[in-house]
Amino acid sequence: MKLMFENNLMMTRIFLAIASIFGALAVAAGAFASHALKDRLTEKALSIFETGARYQMYHALALLMVALLLSRAEASQTFIVAGGWAFVVGIAIFSGRLYALSLTGIKWFICLGLCNCRLNIVISLVSFILSIN
Repeated sequence: MKLMFENNLMMTRIFLAIASIFGALAVAAGAFASHALKDRLTEKALSIFETGARYQMYHALALLMVALLLSRAEASQTFIVAGGWAFVVGIAIFSGRLYALSLTGIKWFICLGLCNCRLNIVISLVSFILSIN
């Protein structure tokens, strides 16, 4: 029992740290877009960049929820941890491709990771449903 609690505590701290980093980067990206990129990108490209920052923040908040659920768990929560890691990968792929698309204009970034992002969201949601006792 103690080992499970320690594992949940460790994963809680990891997800809190990752969520904090992604949240801070989302705020920085939004500020960067509104100040430094405003005059350099088209309105459409700026909108794409801001969408990446917004969804990065949404997923950072979801990771905070993962950490909260893990901190309250009394047993090992493999499905919650799997969902949390799927959120991490989803943030990197989804927001990363939106940033790259808006800054470079290269259209194949639209396709890059599109299936992976949807798959990560499904994995996250299914993991949370399976973790409900």
